[in-house]
Amino acid sequence: LDYIKCCEYDYSQKPPRILLSLPIKSTTSPHERNVDHIIKDLDILIKNKEVTPISWFGTTNNLEASFGFRRYKNLLDDFKFHLIGIVIGIVILGFLYFYAKKKYPLGENIVIFKFPLIILNFIMSIMFILNNGKNVPQLFIPRYDLSFPSLFSKIFLYFKN
Repeated sequence: LDYIKCCEYDYSQKPPRILLSLPIKSTTSPHERNVDHIIKDLDILIKNKEVTPISWFGTTNNLEASFGFRRYKNLLDDFKFHLIGIVIGIVILGFLYFYAKKKYPLGENIVIFKFPLIILNFIMSIMFILNNGKNVPQLFIPRYDLSFPSLFSKIFLYFKN
């Protein structure tokens, strides 16, 4: 187990619950418990906290026994379609690159990869500023000063040649 990095409030419950995040690192050693066993052990310890050592010192008395320990998210399931989209996009760009290389062997065909990456960089910068601008106020003010000229200068430089 690793140390607790953050907590999250679940406002759908009355009163709101605090969900603790416990990152569990996987192991390659056959002598150590794997992630599934640790999750099952924590679930049993929390659900039976009255008779298990988890409540000996009173720091975990407020853990809800009926909730137990649950796996929060499986990242592969959450980002499966995003990863498929990225792979399809890379394959399409690869086909376009080889088609352009065959049709125009002397051209700068690497622009096929550069231009989508510039646009993606611009979109991700704007999304970061909009999502995290309130957390870091220094980013919120100069967003237009840095984003738009950077995008236009990069596009101009790549298509100048």
